[in-house]
Amino acid sequence: RVALVTMVGSLCPVTLGHVGSFIEARRILLGLDGVPRPARLEQFDACIGFFRLNSDGHVQMKMKQKGDHPLRAMERGHCIKLATRTHDWLGLSVRTRGQEEMVRQWPNLQFVKFSLNGADDVARYQKWGQATRTHRLITMGRPGNTEKVMAGMKKAKINPDDGFFIMGPELPDISSTRLRGLLQNGRS
Repeated sequence: RVALVTMVGSLCPVTLGHVGSFIEARRILLGLDGVPRPARLEQFDACIGFFRLNSDGHVQMKMKQKGDHPLRAMERGHCIKLATRTHDWLGLSVRTRGQEEMVRQWPNLQFVKFSLNGADDVARYQKWGQATRTHRLITMGRPGNTEKVMAGMKKAKINPDDGFFIMGPELPDISSTRLRGLLQNGRS
C-alpha cells in the first residue's frame, strides 16, 4: 500500500516549511520514529510526495494583490527541485493527472491519495468538511491556526482516529510571504 501525498499551491517560493510538512506527513503515514498516528489509519509500505504548482496567472494575481513580484512556474519548479533533491520520494509533479498515470502504470499496487495543507489554509476555507474516505486530508499545524482547525474538526464531529483528516504537529511558521519580504530587503 502506497500513500500519495500532494500539496498544490503557489509555492512562491517553496520553503523548508513546505518540505518539512511532507517529511512530517511521511513520518505519520509510515509510523516512523514512534510518531503518533490515527488508530484506524491503515499501514503503508511507502509514501510518495508531490508538489503541484498553481498556474502563473493565479500566482501573478495573488502577488499583485500583495504588491510582490511573482516567480514563473519554471522558476518555482526549479526551487522545488533544489529543495527536494535529498528526498528521493518527494518532488515536483508537472502533470495534472500524474497520480492517475501512476495508478495505471502499477495496477497491482494499492494507492491511497492524501492532500497536504497548512492549518492556515484549512482554517480559512474550512477544509475539514471535505474529508472523506475517498478524499483524505493531512493538515500541519501553524501558530495561530491549529486551534481553529481543531475546533472546526470537533464542531464537524470528525474523529481524527478514522484517518480521513489527519492533524499533524504544529510546525514553525516559515511562510513564503515572510521569505519574499526578507529577500526583497536583501536578507534571507
